[in-house]
Amino acid sequence: MSPPPPLRHYAAPPSLAAPRVTEDTPPDLLVGEMDLTVILPAGHRVNMSVARSTPMMDLLIQVTTAHKINPGGHIIHLVSDNRLLTYKPSTPIGTLDTSVIKIVPKHRLNEEARARRAHLVTQAQEKNIRLKVRAWERVRGRGRE
Repeated sequence: MSPPPPLRHYAAPPSLAAPRVTEDTPPDLLVGEMDLTVILPAGHRVNMSVARSTPMMDLLIQVTTAHKINPGGHIIHLVSDNRLLTYKPSTPIGTLDTSVIKIVPKHRLNEEARARRAHLVTQAQEKNIRLKVRAWERVRGRGRE
């Protein structure tokens, strides 16, 4: 029996991918606290200090419960250099190069996707009418016989 083929890993571009936390990760990335600017769904800006080792999912829970927001209906967008960063829920906030996070309702993401799809469909579909056409000669020929 032959060995299985090697796995292919498709990674995001290095500028957008979240760094992995390994044994080689510098300890100063995860020690201490960092200041964050949190933009709430209503647009209010709040400054918070959080532990660098806090996973992103825990950070979402902390921020939303502190401001009486339903954590199940929201996600975190990380803003860095006017671009959104990707991350895993277990990624510590200290490993990401950001100081601004946005709490965004999930339904807003669906609305944006729906608006993009609606923009692509510019014309309404035309109705098709199907006709069955019979040869006139055959029909006429039958009547004379």
